Amino acid sequence: MISAYEIAKEIVTTFRQSSTTPYDTGNLKYNAIFATPIGENKIQVVIGGERAPYAVYLQFSQFAGRSKVIPNKHKAFVEKIVENEIIPMLRRL
Repeated sequence: MISAYEIAKEIVTTFRQSSTTPYDTGNLKYNAIFATPIGENKIQVVIGGERAPYAVYLQFSQFAGRSKVIPNKHKAFVEKIVENEIIPMLRRL
């Protein structure tokens, strides 16, 4: 049986390798995604925080940056990765 620590590590790897994860400087993708086991069957995933406070805007904003015209192509990136990559990965385990 695979440990919660190994699953958490695999989740972070999946987020970092996903082409859906926003990438400009690489800060969010490589320095601001963490997963920690918090129980036998629970893993807490943190994206952004102090290292990338703009992650919340990438996730939820309708428009890119300060624009009120340019659509945010990263909107709901977390849900997309969870649905299309994380859940299938967990099913394979």
